[in-house]
Amino acid sequence: MKAIESETSFFSFEVNFWFILLMIIFLFILYKFFDLLKRVNKSKIRIDKLEEKIEHHKWDISSLKNEIEIVAKTINTKTQSQPNTRKEVIVPKGQPLLDVKTEPIDLTIQPPVKINEPKEETIEPAIIIQEKIFFMPAPSSEGDFDISNSSDIFKETVTLYKFFIHKNNPEKADFEFYSDAIGIKNAVNYPDKYLESVCNIYSGYNPNTKKIITETKGTAQKNGDKWVVNSKAKIKYE
Repeated sequence: MKAIESETSFFSFEVNFWFILLMIIFLFILYKFFDLLKRVNKSKIRIDKLEEKIEHHKWDISSLKNEIEIVAKTINTKTQSQPNTRKEVIVPKGQPLLDVKTEPIDLTIQPPVKINEPKEETIEPAIIIQEKIFFMPAPSSEGDFDISNSSDIFKETVTLYKFFIHKNNPEKADFEFYSDAIGIKNAVNYPDKYLESVCNIYSGYNPNTKKIITETKGTAQKNGDKWVVNSKAKIKYE
């Protein structure tokens, strides 16, 4: 009887031992699995940040290209407006520059002869008025932009719109949507706050939107300390 009891207790101990060992192995595998998921999530966050930086640098490169084109056009216009006053005199080979002849000199004083000299035409260089640009954050719900929020430089995650002041009328301006990856994401998720008061959206909601394209620029009128939108911009998601 005692032998049977001892065998039963030994079997129970062995079962408990293997059960505990399997539980430890299972918990270890589970820990490694969650640790791997955590690392994958961190890597994904880093990749998203890198993509945002790349997108921002693309905007910077595009702005620099536009400025370079404006400067190049200015230089070409100034170069073309300057007249070429150089004249070349060709003298045949072997011929002297001055042909001196000995003739009697007439010492009689002659009255001065008036010569109608042609007036020189002065060419004035063309005046080039460069388009002034500034940037704005989100508009108000009433469809206007506060002038105190304007900036001459693009601000990351803040700038949402780019304004172009008219050359002949500084009280009027055109505007387009212009932002980085974070600004685009916020605008797509909250269009009532960032878009709808100044833009007409010609595409459906897409949470994977990477770009917001301005198909037609909007117009605004300066009124006191605000830029009031006269006509909304037409945009679409891509």
